[in-house]
Amino acid sequence: MLLAPPILLSQRKTETDDDWVRRCIHVDKYRDFPVNNLGAWHGGVHIPHTDAGGTANPVRAIAEGEIVFCRYPSDRISEDPLCYLGETDDGVVLLRHTLTLGDPEVNIVFYSLCQHLKQVRRNVLEGVGTLIKKGTILGTSGRVDGKNGFHFQICCDDTNLQKLAGRSTGNLDISKPGRSDITYGDKHYYLPSGTPFMASPDEKKATRPPLYISDTELFVTFTNKKVFTRQENPAGSSIYTKLSEAGVRLPAVPARDYGETVTWNEAEWICANYPGGSGWVKMTAPGINQYSDADFPHWTGWSLVDDDSNADSQCDSPVIQQWQQQIKDEKSLKEKYFYAICRFPFEWDETTVDSRFSWLKQDNKFVQPAFNPPSWDKFLNHANALSFFGKLPADARTALSGRVWHFNPAAFIMHINKASQVEYIAVVGTQIHNDPANKLSFIGQAVRYMRKYMQEGNRGVYTVLIFEEGYEDKHYAMLESSAMKFGFKYKKIECNANLFKYLNEGSDRHCIPVKQLSIFCHGLQSEFAFGYKYAVSEKLSVNLQNYTMINENIFSRLGRINSYACRTAMGRLDGHSDYEFTPKINESLAQKMANYFDIPVFAYVIRSSYADTWGARSQRLASKVIKDPWFEKLSLEREVNIKLCGASYNIDGALNDVGAGTTPYNLTDEYMEFLPV
Repeated sequence: MLLAPPILLSQRKTETDDDWVRRCIHVDKYRDFPVNNLGAWHGGVHIPHTDAGGTANPVRAIAEGEIVFCRYPSDRISEDPLCYLGETDDGVVLLRHTLTLGDPEVNIVFYSLCQHLKQVRRNVLEGVGTLIKKGTILGTSGRVDGKNGFHFQICCDDTNLQKLAGRSTGNLDISKPGRSDITYGDKHYYLPSGTPFMASPDEKKATRPPLYISDTELFVTFTNKKVFTRQENPAGSSIYTKLSEAGVRLPAVPARDYGETVTWNEAEWICANYPGGSGWVKMTAPGINQYSDADFPHWTGWSLVDDDSNADSQCDSPVIQQWQQQIKDEKSLKEKYFYAICRFPFEWDETTVDSRFSWLKQDNKFVQPAFNPPSWDKFLNHANALSFFGKLPADARTALSGRVWHFNPAAFIMHINKASQVEYIAVVGTQIHNDPANKLSFIGQAVRYMRKYMQEGNRGVYTVLIFEEGYEDKHYAMLESSAMKFGFKYKKIECNANLFKYLNEGSDRHCIPVKQLSIFCHGLQSEFAFGYKYAVSEKLSVNLQNYTMINENIFSRLGRINSYACRTAMGRLDGHSDYEFTPKINESLAQKMANYFDIPVFAYVIRSSYADTWGARSQRLASKVIKDPWFEKLSLEREVNIKLCGASYNIDGALNDVGAGTTPYNLTDEYMEFLPV
């Protein structure tokens, strides 16, 4: 399940997914999570927004879910009891979502709530008890205390918090390894005091003195891009400080067979930082335990706060109070709050309003003077007008009664999306050119694409789809060696019907949408000629007549298509091969697919060029002069593979990207972006 914020803003090109989520869920600093400015528990955040003007944007469902409860907003927001501190809308939509994780699968139920909506869509109001899709418009943002904005929260009960986090109290138990039934996201390692850091990842040299022996507990996080070490701040407050970070370094393990090497998942040794340096640690050594993001490690910021046993709404948590006393920097305190998962009463229960807020009738540091009878009655009427617990179905009342676990919505969405998957697909066409330099050029480019996105830390499923025509077992052996090294899968397909079926269904396309579809093949005007000049070419072709055999909704919200075929952006089908003055790009397959899938498509209007796949002429000439060992090693590897399979190949894939060709002349050689119109 891939979650989205309730407000969707355009993602900037340089913006990470996490940064985008935070920007979409922009928070009123006085109505933040988990404590508001009056020292009371606050189960969600207020998102400042407007439902009119240039920034108009509807409120949407964050994921597929069941409509549990809706309330159509009152038109008397300027009168009591809604107008307590200013105009306040009371439109509500409560959704129940089911998240499936793990092997064997575990279903985890959580609720999302949008309160203070100005409008609620009729189809939502009439759909209570039915499922709606992610992104469905629920309504529009309203007003809270005279300000534009709405309340958004995510919560669950004890049982489902236990399923999700593997515990329902305290820090992660570092005396034993993490869960094996649910794993996702980054890897984390607990290094006990006394862990040796070696100069080399070599068992034969293990008798040599270590570079460093830790004198405190250290925590190493291992991602596809970086390795960094944390240690607990000596000042306390459960803050874990990064020592430093570095790129991933794994040992160079001699290949057991040609082209086979160790993968990241198999690595026993990792080069990690310690105070003052770095060294190699054997992560399978006794006492070192491994975890994943699924364990919600406390050293990454996660805290389960359940120490406020009072049934009222005042925050009396010793943990929260300790943070407030020890963390003087407001930004650091906000970040600590961000990853807190807090257990306190559901705030929209009219049956407990009196008992939960009775502390306001007594003098305290947040409310002075205390509420007198008239002010208390006015507040009580306002709180009751916004509440709805008694109108919920019985199962929802059971789940949301008593003390409930609340999440910062942005933190929850960012975290669950680590467990959610998207798919990166490369499609490889047949190659009519059988000379060694060209035979495996499409495969090489597909592997380069897989390697690039995996090493950039993009989480997901990686798949190469390869048309069988013209390739032999010795060629597949080359692709398989790369798949083993980088951990992607490949699948042979016979015809375009097989391609359409996989794109539409995948392993579970409903849960795993396509984020990137990259195409490496021959091309004609507005045609992916996957079987170019083969007798079965028509059965392999994807063109203007059949691309709609692919379902229009297979892509994720940030999906895109990258065509590295010739002339995908050429809309004129009877054009000349060398000269062209009217390419009709608006009628091209690239533009048609952008419109149909509602995503960007990148393509050439001229021929593409795979000439530099295994190295440009300038690189070869430079290598002869400076004797670059890196380039010479790749050249030697290709020479060996020519003897093995009759074609140039490097296990890491292509050395250079696909480039632009030269014809038809008079047209741009730009890799063009086509947006939906």
